Amino acid sequence: MIQRIMGYRIHQLLLILVLTFVGLTVHAQDSVSTKIGKVIYLEGSVKLLKDGRFWIPAKIGDEILIENKIKTGLNALVEIDWINGNKSKIAQNSELDALALYENSGKNVKAKTANLWGGFAKVFSEEATAKKQEEGGIRRNMAEVRSKPGRSELYWKETQEVSFDEASTAYTKKDYTKAAQLFDQFISQKPRDAQIPKARFALAHCYVEMNNPVKAKELLTDFIERYPDHELTEVAKKVLESL
Repeated sequence: MIQRIMGYRIHQLLLILVLTFVGLTVHAQDSVSTKIGKVIYLEGSVKLLKDGRFWIPAKIGDEILIENKIKTGLNALVEIDWINGNKSKIAQNSELDALALYENSGKNVKAKTANLWGGFAKVFSEEATAKKQEEGGIRRNMAEVRSKPGRSELYWKETQEVSFDEASTAYTKKDYTKAAQLFDQFISQKPRDAQIPKARFALAHCYVEMNNPVKAKELLTDFIERYPDHELTEVAKKVLESL
């Protein structure tokens, strides 16, 4: 009787050990397989969602996992180097799934949509050139601490007011990262300005150029819903179909 009990307990112990070993092995394999990218640059407040519950401040060198979400605050920017060799940027006020960003990072959306943006970019540039610049520079106070590889400092900006001219100047110079920040700020500060539809459309284009079709889709979908009768809506629909 005692031998039976001892044998049963030994069997249970062995089973627990085997299951524990298998579980640890699977967990280790999953941890390796879910790494899809790495943070290579950031400014401002950038956070990663861990375990579906906790938002953890990101830093340069952090690995991006399939289950992560990425959230950026005001004046924030993060650039991610994916394991497929592509890179994507996320500007301020965004919350996106890492997996969706990764899966869409290799679609070469810039080439696919280049002919659709062309007419808009040309008109935009001509209007910006024709309009007299009323502001002699960006009117803002800035406090900066630039982030460098291997360090955890963040680059912060304190911006007072952004004009449409300032954002469009960066856009026509093809500085899409800066333009995305400025257009987003302009939209937030002056939501009833007559140039808001054009700013929203240009912002979507900036995200295409930043190889972030996920955010571009979000912005274009919003544009179509907001402005069903706008002259740019048909173009927005065509671009959306190509993303």
